[in-house]
Amino acid sequence: SSKVDLNSLIIYPSFRYDYITDIKKGAVTYQLGINYQPVKKINFHLRGNISRNFGVPTFNGLYWKTGGNPDLKPEYSQNYETGFIFGGKYLLDYILNFSYLNITTEDRIVWLPQRNFIWSPKNIGASRSEILISSVKLSYSFNKNVYVKGETSYTKNNSKKTNEDFIGDPSLNKQILYVPDEQVQSNLELNFAFAGVNLFHTYIGKRYSDTENLSLMNPINILDGNIYFNYKLSKYTASFKFEVNNLTNSDYQIIAGYPAPLRNYNFKINLNYTL
Repeated sequence: SSKVDLNSLIIYPSFRYDYITDIKKGAVTYQLGINYQPVKKINFHLRGNISRNFGVPTFNGLYWKTGGNPDLKPEYSQNYETGFIFGGKYLLDYILNFSYLNITTEDRIVWLPQRNFIWSPKNIGASRSEILISSVKLSYSFNKNVYVKGETSYTKNNSKKTNEDFIGDPSLNKQILYVPDEQVQSNLELNFAFAGVNLFHTYIGKRYSDTENLSLMNPINILDGNIYFNYKLSKYTASFKFEVNNLTNSDYQIIAGYPAPLRNYNFKINLNYTL
């Protein structure tokens, strides 16, 4: 790998070879990324990336006693990405980010539920994903110890199977199961020196629990929060965090047939000692 700096243009080339003994497969992969800043005094960057990727089956995917698939093939993908990042300050510090990804995958590995309710991985042939990701980060500091930060990101994901396993395959050009078409994630943090509060909101849009897109699952809204305290004395640092997950006590399922926890609580303590 390397970095080529041409003043306003930076190029990141890389080349890699992997060989996996368990499946006796090797792969050559590469990546070429660019970052272009048209005006040095303005935090605006155009970026792009092209890469060839190789994904080997995991240990569990191959050998899990009750659901492993020793016939799994590695997956390969061709990725194209472009986008920009723009940051500055106008009353608030802000960062805007936008990305478009186009990913074509061969022998994509997907975990699927079987009739005995045991999940097992399989290769689905070929798929294509078009993904749009946009985000906004805002922050404001009252002084060096008191600040507020917020971030919202939106993802549009169109991931479909693009090959037939047999003539008339009903899963052709259908959204890959459990991949939501839309997703929104937001968080807000208030920090007061040694203490703070966080709120997190997640929206998961419609998705399907079957390969033919017949079983539609309802969208999900999840709200989580926490309060934390940090304390430092000499060489000791302690942090205390109280978390409330699923604040609204929503009844929802990420995977069909597996209800997610209702409102639940966690209390965490971290202690660090500096030698």
